[in-house]
Amino acid sequence: MITPEAARILIAQSIELWDDEPTSLQILKTLDNIVFAGAASEFVVNALDIAMRQAMDREGSTYEQIISQAEWRHSYQGGSEYYNQ
Repeated sequence: MITPEAARILIAQSIELWDDEPTSLQILKTLDNIVFAGAASEFVVNALDIAMRQAMDREGSTYEQIISQAEWRHSYQGGSEYYNQ
């Protein structure tokens, strides 16, 4: 677990990289980063999950489609197995 200040910085830096209307893939990357780092409360994770699903609806994409594009998942310890539990 990281400190609350470090969590805030991690989340803010990730969100700064988003487009004006973030894509589902951008939101997924933020979710992955904060979950992997233990950097967010359940409320924040749920809010970002809702935003990601709204973006998927807007894009006409599915969760399976966006996770197939999430190349960063293989760089985390445990690789893709960590996320497919």
